[in-house]
Order: sequence, then structure tokens, then C-alpha cells
Amino acid sequence: MSNQYQNETKNCQNCKNDFTIEPDDFSFYEKIKVPPPTFCPECRMVRRLLSRNERTLYKSNCDLCAKSMISVYRDKSRSKVYCNDCYYGDGWNPMDYGMDYDLNKNFFLTLRELFKQTAHPSLDIRNCENSQFNNFIFNSKDCYLSFGVSNCEQAYYSTQVHYSKNVFDCDISLKSDSSYDSVNIFECYRTYYSVYATSCMDSYFLYDCSGCSNCFGCTNLRNKQYHIYNKPHTKEEYEKFMSSLNLGSSSFLEKIKKEVIVFMSTNPVRFAHIKHSVDCTGDNIEGSKNCKASFGTREGVEDCKYVAIAGYNLKDSYDIYGGGLKSELGYECVSFTGNSRIKFSKQVRESTDSMYSEFCMNCNHIFGCSGLRNKSYCIFNKQYTKEEYEEIIPKLVEFSKSNPYIVNGRKYSFGEFFLPEDFGFAYNESVAQEFFPLTKDQILEKGYSWVEEKEKNYIPTMNWLDIPDSIKDVPDSIIKEVIICKHKTDCVHKCTQAYRITQTELDFYKQHQISIPVLCPNCRYFERLSKRSELKLYTRQCMCGEAESPKPTRDHGHKGKCEVEFETSYAPDRPEIVYCEKCYQQEIY
Repeated sequence: MSNQYQNETKNCQNCKNDFTIEPDDFSFYEKIKVPPPTFCPECRMVRRLLSRNERTLYKSNCDLCAKSMISVYRDKSRSKVYCNDCYYGDGWNPMDYGMDYDLNKNFFLTLRELFKQTAHPSLDIRNCENSQFNNFIFNSKDCYLSFGVSNCEQAYYSTQVHYSKNVFDCDISLKSDSSYDSVNIFECYRTYYSVYATSCMDSYFLYDCSGCSNCFGCTNLRNKQYHIYNKPHTKEEYEKFMSSLNLGSSSFLEKIKKEVIVFMSTNPVRFAHIKHSVDCTGDNIEGSKNCKASFGTREGVEDCKYVAIAGYNLKDSYDIYGGGLKSELGYECVSFTGNSRIKFSKQVRESTDSMYSEFCMNCNHIFGCSGLRNKSYCIFNKQYTKEEYEEIIPKLVEFSKSNPYIVNGRKYSFGEFFLPEDFGFAYNESVAQEFFPLTKDQILEKGYSWVEEKEKNYIPTMNWLDIPDSIKDVPDSIIKEVIICKHKTDCVHKCTQAYRITQTELDFYKQHQISIPVLCPNCRYFERLSKRSELKLYTRQCMCGEAESPKPTRDHGHKGKCEVEFETSYAPDRPEIVYCEKCYQQEIY
């Protein structure tokens, strides 16, 4: 750690709360040549999430070929939106929208004008087959209404799934197969209604289990089989128990879910899920080193801070959402892959030394550009020589620092991410609403935008109450029905009001004896979201030894209440019994 810096407390210009910049942070900002942030870490995270709309989809027409398409942009939110074929085709040239720089004008204003004129992709779908109703999906086949997907086949209603097959209603799945309604599952097979399961198979209702098979309603087990509510049984006893269940019945399933919740509430949880990692804080971390306040990092993430959903050799980067693939020295970026030295950018790939750009690929030394491919030394989509570029950029930056653009009481100069209103998404359309939910009044009070849900023109043909209770009694004709969602918009889950069952999912439900869902895909997603880690940390004390908590079954090496404090994504008002790592290990192993 450098000795030339000291901790410094700043006041966030957005939420007005204090936050701390540490010596290592200052060293990083100096290395990449940016000023220290003026927004706190949480407000910076929200600002990045505002730039990403994953699942709020609209039907529109391509502004180039006029064909019908699905888009993340509502009408008029961006001037030009192209279907994927047109956007990545040769029928338009982003350089045609080039704008002159003005050394007397804050570059944020020029950026806003450029982004309003250039084309934007309706969805982000690349190298996929029969997977048009998805977003942020790559190298996949036969997927439907899934988001943040790569190298998958038949992923339905799922989010952040990779190298998986036949997964339905799953979030954060890696190398898993034939699983349903589960969150954070890794290398699992036929695993249902589970959270934090690794290398498990033929099991139901697991929580934080690994190496388990044929287990039901179990928590904190390692390398076990034929267990029911954490108690061992013979193979014959287990099979008899399973045959007595009717999990294909919706009413029976709800009864079992309540039983599982009661059982789980009596068992401790570890304060953070951090595996095979060194010197890390956050949650859902594996194979990482020196990562602070980070979430969902895997496989070679090192020396990073404030990153989420990142992996595969992301190095030395701060404030990243969605990134990795051998990237380094990134700052304030969204969808940051295969890059080096990229700052304040969105969906820039395989590029170096670039700032304030979006949807650019294989570019070097660009500033304020949109949609460029294989370009170097460009400013606002105009070509310059290397010498001209290196002369202009410092002047643009210096003017921005001394003459900030002020909107809603916030000052924007070099060092800030894009303005939220420049993305074309309202707060309640973006990922921000998923992880930091706000009411309409709260959103407007904070100066963000809100969009009212469009009235749906569905003509329902079936009420959820009329769905047969057992999957065995569901006729094949149900795929022709338009079913009213149980919530019927009486929720904050972006309810679609009605939904359909496809032939593929009906086949899956019948094969795996799963009852027909009574909620639309959006409502199901938001219910699973409550099982995922928050993208924030709370300072808490270990609950081992608390009078209100069940007594530990083993000696943990302390008398009375454990005094260990830690940072955890479990908010203080959550019901879980949260243990420090030592007490958890002593109790479980």
C-alpha cells in the first residue's frame, strides 16, 4: 500500500451521504489518470445499472429495413434503432454521424447530441440460433426470454446462465443441466428449487450444499446422499419418501415450500459465499484475489473493487458491471469484455485506450464514439491523426473539469459516467430497479425518469385458477391458452398480466413432474431475485450465541455471543441466522 495517501472522507453529490476513498483507491485513480469520484460507490453502481435494460422489451420496427423486431427501446427513446442484422451489417456507416468537437462546450452535451443521432442495436444477440426473444445472449441455441446468457442450449426464463442446457427459471447457472427454479447453481444436474448448490444432482430444495445427490430439503451439507431435512436415510427409505410426494401438484408444492422455509430458518448461513479466494469482500466470489466490495466474480478476477457479474481474468479494474474475458484497467464501464484501459464506457469490446464510448468493437484511442468498428484516433465519430487526437483530448478534458455541466444539481465533468438521461431508459426499465427498487415517487424525487407501463392488448382465455392442479392432468391444448397471471399487476414485478406456455416448456414440466407456473415470467424472476445477494454490504456481528437464535450444536471456541464483525450482503432486517466464517465452519463440518 502506498504511503503517500491517507483515507479521505467525501460527501456524495448525489445522495449526500459520506463515503471513504482509501489509499489504494487513490493509487488506482492516479494510475489510470482520472480524478477521484464524486458519487459514492452505491450511487455509482446505480448510475451504471441505469444504462442497461435487460428485460423490458417492446415491439417496434427497424429504422433501416422496417421489419418488425423486439427492442429494449420504447418509442422515441432513441432516434434510430436497428435490428441486429442491420446494426451489425454493412448498410450504414457510424462515421456518417461524426460531429466536430468544440473546445468551449462541455463534451457531455456533444455526447448527448451524438447518441441521439447514431443508430443503436435493438437487442444484443450474437451468434445464436432460434433465440430471438432474448437479450445479452451469445453463442446459444433454442433459448427463450433469457438474459445475460452465453454458450447455452434451451435456457428458458433464465438470467446470467452460462454453459448450461435445459435450465428453466434459473438465475446464475454455470455448467448445469435439466434444472428448474434455482439460483446460484454450479455444475448441477436435475436440481430443483435450490439456492447455492454446487456439483449436486437429483435433489430438491437445497441451500448451500455441494457434492450432494438424492437429497431433499437440506442445508449446509457436503458430499451427502439420501438425506431428508439433513437427516440420513437408506436408499429405500428415501425413494419411498419421494414416491409419497406429489411435486407435480401446485397445491402440494406450496405446502412443501412452507415446510422447507420453516426448516431452513433454524439453520445458520455463512456471512458470505466466498470460495477458493484470497483477501476478498463481497458475495458470490470464487477463484478471485484481492477483490473488494464485489459480487459475482469468478475465475481469475484480481485486484478489483466495486465490480459485479465479472469473471474470466478481469484484472486491476474498478466500478464494472458485466465484464471480464481477459480485461484490465477498466473504470466505470458496463459490459466490459476483452479490453484494456477503457473508461466511462458501455458495451465496448476488444478495444484499448478509449473513453466515453458505446457499442464499439476492436477500436483504439477513441473518445465519445458510438457504434465504431476497427477504428483508431476518433473523436465523436470523426477521424483524426494520432498527433491531432493527442493534442485535442487534453483540451477537452481540461475544459470539462473547469466548466462542468450541471443538471438536477449534479456537476458532470471528466471523471463522471454518462448522464442517466442519455441512455434512453427510465429507471423502472433498467437493471437499477431490480437491485435498487424504488417507487415512482422516489424515482422522480431523485431526478430520474419513470415510464408508465403500456396497456396490454392481451385477450386472456384462461384464469390461473383454472389450471389443473397436477401436471398429470394438464392437457396439451394449454399451449393455446393466454393465462392471466396470479398477480394481475398487483405487485412491483413488472407483471405482464398474462403469459403463455410453450410446447418446449410443457414437455419439460411433464418430463420432470413440475406443476404449471401460475405467475408470468417477470413475476417469477422477481421472486427469485429476492434469493440473490444484494449488491451492497452491511456491517454486522455474528449471530452465534444470540438468545433469539438456536443454540449451536458444537463448541465454537467462544463463550456467550460471538464478537466477530464482518461485511455481508444480508441486510440486518433479513430473517437468516448469519454466522461468521469460523462459527459456520465449526457448526457445519
